[in-house]
Amino acid sequence: MKNKMHKTGISIAGVLTLIFLVLKLTRLIDCKWSFIFSPLLIVFILRWLMPGIILLVAWYKWRFRK
Repeated sequence: MKNKMHKTGISIAGVLTLIFLVLKLTRLIDCKWSFIFSPLLIVFILRWLMPGIILLVAWYKWRFRK
């Protein structure tokens, strides 16, 4: 029988977002909300942008090969 490992927990971006959120809500830092959620936004953008770029480069190489 195969042992299946499920990765659970919170990511570094999630931890940073929670820390920034707590600091913002307790008024220990005064910054924009976009800064608070920037770790999650960066992860989201990288997760969707990088595969898109890789697919675009692969398609370009396949389409214009000699």
